[in-house]
Amino acid sequence: MMHFNAKTATVNCIDGELHVEFLTVKGKQVTGVLADGAGEQFLNDVEDAVLEQQHAHDRGAAGPWDPGRAA
Repeated sequence: MMHFNAKTATVNCIDGELHVEFLTVKGKQVTGVLADGAGEQFLNDVEDAVLEQQHAHDRGAAGPWDPGRAA
């Protein structure tokens, strides 16, 4: 398993294969091709992680009932 901090990620379908390209926060490019059948699981994992991150950010959000919220 490889671990790095990605700044951006791009996924392209080339000849039926999913090619994943990451740009790290240090500016290095990391590319890979997902094995057959791994694409759907990869995309599901990414979607789950993004939703979890959004939920974590939204937890502290003020609602319209909060008089101190930003207008």
